[in-house]
Amino acid sequence: MKVWQSQVNVSAWLQGQYVLAAIGSCLPDGCHYPEKPLEIFKSSNKSLSAEEERKQKLIENENAIRERSKKIDELLSNKSNINPIIIGEKRI
Repeated sequence: MKVWQSQVNVSAWLQGQYVLAAIGSCLPDGCHYPEKPLEIFKSSNKSLSAEEERKQKLIENENAIRERSKKIDELLSNKSNINPIIIGEKRI
C-alpha cells in the first residue's frame, strides 16, 4: 500500500510540474514547455546526503516560485493598484 501511495504521489507531483510549465508558457516572459519528458531521477555525482539534497531542492523551488510570483505581481500591478512594496516579498 505504501509503495502504491508513493507512486501515486510522485505521479501527481510530476503532472503538477507539467501543468506549471504549461501555464508558465502561456505567460509573457514565462518558461517554455519542455520538448521532452522531464528527468526526475537524475544521477547525481554529488556527495550530498538525501536530506541535504532535499533541502537544496526545496530552496531552489521556493526561489523559483518567488520569481514567478514577482512576475505575476508586476503584471497585475500594471492593471490595478497593488501596493508595489509587496512585489516579490514573502507572504504569510
